[in-house]
Amino acid sequence: MKIKHFLFPAFMSLSLAWTACSSDDDTDAGTENTEENEDNSETEVTAASGYDADYESQGFFSKTTNVVVTAPPHERVRIFYSDDLTDLIDLSTFTAPVGATAIKEAYDEEGNIANILVMTKQEAGYDSANGDWYYEMRSADGTEVMNDGKIEMCINCHTAAAAKDYLPGTQITDQ
Repeated sequence: MKIKHFLFPAFMSLSLAWTACSSDDDTDAGTENTEENEDNSETEVTAASGYDADYESQGFFSKTTNVVVTAPPHERVRIFYSDDLTDLIDLSTFTAPVGATAIKEAYDEEGNIANILVMTKQEAGYDSANGDWYYEMRSADGTEVMNDGKIEMCINCHTAAAAKDYLPGTQITDQ
């Protein structure tokens, strides 16, 4: 019985965190990779991940030296950006180049990486309505992709940062 009392609150917390930025509609939040053409036909569009397991040591930088407390749904984070964003990231508006990547380490309350979240800029036409970003939710060690593509939960939160090409974390610095 003690296990049930422990699991229910844990399950509810996980469920609430998962739906914090989700949409009220029932659209697919997974790996839909089609783009509607002017004639209402659909074209298959492939996406490429910019994730690199060595992101902390090469080809990426972070504006923070430590984990930073931010707003939900990812309350404790450290974000790394691909080097091709170096000259853009502090501008008030910018468009990231194709292949640009942001890797967000999301931490739990104990200070452990809970998961790794990745955004990679795709060629025009991948998801024109949402800046052509490909999203990934990865395991804590980065080896397992748990969800990828045009993830509605990610899109819903990142839309507010359209001026910074859907990268709201660029304003996060050490506190």
